[in-house]
Amino acid sequence: MKTIEEFYKEISESKELQDELKAASDEMLKTFLKEHDCDASVKEFTEYAKSQEEGELEDNDAEAIVGGIYYRPSSALTPKPVL
Repeated sequence: MKTIEEFYKEISESKELQDELKAASDEMLKTFLKEHDCDASVKEFTEYAKSQEEGELEDNDAEAIVGGIYYRPSSALTPKPVL
């Protein structure tokens, strides 16, 4: 079985798969995924595809960018006055 990521990459590299996907209705998408041995649900696949189109980062990608370090703005480090 292919993961969403693997299958999405395969689609992005194949004009034939892109055309097949474009022609598939929402009801046919489940069959399309199954025929191409992708283990994702329709909801998972559509959410992943949408995130790739919008340029959203996955958690692992975001962590790699900041080096896995939690960023906290300097204002959060400012001590609060004691009343």
